[in-house]
Amino acid sequence: VHGLWGTTAYRVASDVRANPCQHTLLSVPAPFFVPGGRFREMYYWDSCFIIQGLLVSGMMTSAKGMLRDMFALVAIYGFVPNGNRVYYLNRSQPPLLADAVWRYFTETQDWDFADEAVPHLETEHSFWQRPPHLV
Repeated sequence: VHGLWGTTAYRVASDVRANPCQHTLLSVPAPFFVPGGRFREMYYWDSCFIIQGLLVSGMMTSAKGMLRDMFALVAIYGFVPNGNRVYYLNRSQPPLLADAVWRYFTETQDWDFADEAVPHLETEHSFWQRPPHLV
């Protein structure tokens, strides 16, 4: 697995950031990893499992970056969409963000990052506690 990370890593192009209305990709701040070669966007569920792999590979900075990408989506939309495309804004996947943060924290003991995560986790939790998303 360690040798495959480079083949699945992406960064949002500067043109997407400069002209978001001309693209379907939602901008996120850090590079991210996709679940396979045919994909060009991150997916919520897959990202949480990818983060587990990054942690096993010792890629703490990459894992933290992907978590911050999901925090950025929560900050804008109130939840992590199914993927970072505009056409995924009407749906999500199982809420695994808190678990991913916990796994990162367990591995790193990064208390500052845990403090950074709390407001985003609270926002996402609130989203999932309101109809019609109540879980």
